[in-house]
Formats: sequence, structure tokens, C-alpha cells
Amino acid sequence: MIEWLGDWLKQVILLILIAAFIDLLLPNHSLDRYVKLVMGLLIIMAILSPIFHLLSKDLDLSRIAFGTMNPTGKGMEPISQIREDSAKVKHSQTEQIRDRSEQAMAQEIKDQINRHFHITVADADVTLAQKENQWEIRQVRILLEEGKVDENPANPAMKPIEPVHIQVGDESPQRAKNDEQQRIGERISRFIADSWDLAPDQIIVTFTQPDG
Repeated sequence: MIEWLGDWLKQVILLILIAAFIDLLLPNHSLDRYVKLVMGLLIIMAILSPIFHLLSKDLDLSRIAFGTMNPTGKGMEPISQIREDSAKVKHSQTEQIRDRSEQAMAQEIKDQINRHFHITVADADVTLAQKENQWEIRQVRILLEEGKVDENPANPAMKPIEPVHIQVGDESPQRAKNDEQQRIGERISRFIADSWDLAPDQIIVTFTQPDG
């Protein structure tokens, strides 16, 4: 493409130089206007030669516009492909932002529980959902470690969560344990719901299962 453009410019410049040279050689100035007319037509023909070349080949201008006639041989991608790639990039960026936001919120919830309660958080998971171009918390899952107690809470003024006591009697040990865990889960669930302006049913609190 560049080589062809260079040849075309050389032809135009050469014709202009020839016209100037002929104008200097003419002894009779009465012929100037005829010579200038002829040379002007030749120069115009040379300038318009690329257009004549395209019309003579009856090229499809849409193919040129969308890059199938690209001199590099690679061609430009169609508009539909460009839009599709742009949508994919936007979706990927949105997913990354959502993942990072979920991780940051989950870590903040873990820190809040560690600061306000006398118990160890094994894991926390936050799920976001998009609603009317806004991200909202859809669900929070909290996993507490059974039997793991923080001996140095950041907020000692808070009353620690009582450890599980197994009663011997009519109530089975497993049932007493489950009831105690349920009470602990409800306390933490209410605390997170109030802190993050959530409904209690959006928060799920579970305990790790003991080995064996």
C-alpha cells in the first residue's frame, strides 16, 4: 500500500515538473494557456487515477470499509465482532470487581465477629447480586469453628459466647449441643443483620464438624 502510494505521488510530481519545464521552454507566450490547460488536465487525471483504478475493478466498498482489503492481509474485525469482544471484556471486569467486593465484605464480617464475639470464625462467604444496576448482598454464609475460643478478644467488654455445656438427664447431649449452637448462630446472625442492614434469612451460620 505504501509503495503504491509512493509511485502515485511520483507520477503527480513528475507531471508538475514537466509542466513547469515546458512552460519555461515555450518561446511564444500565447501558447501558455493551451499548454497549461493540457498539463492541468494531465495532472488532474494523475491525481484521480486511484479512483479510476477502483472503479475499473468494481470493488465492493463495504469490503474495503471492514478491512477485507487491508494491505496487511489481516483485515479489520467486523463491527459485530468488536462489539462482542467489548462486551466480553466488560463482563470480565464486572466479574473481577464483584469477586473482589465479595472477598472484602467477607473479610470485614470475619473481623467484626472476631472483635465482638468470643469465638473463632473458620470462614465467611458473601454472595452479591445485581439489581437495577446496583450490587446488593444476596446471602452471607458464616462458618464457626466448634470449640475454638479466642482467649484475647479485641473487645473484652463484650460478653463472650458461652461454651457448649452437655447436660446429663432427659435431654440428650447432642440435642443440648445443637440448641446451644443454634442460640450462638442466632446471636451472630442478628448482629450481622443489624450491621449490614440485612434480613435474618439472608444469613446462614453453621459450625464445623468435629473430626471422627
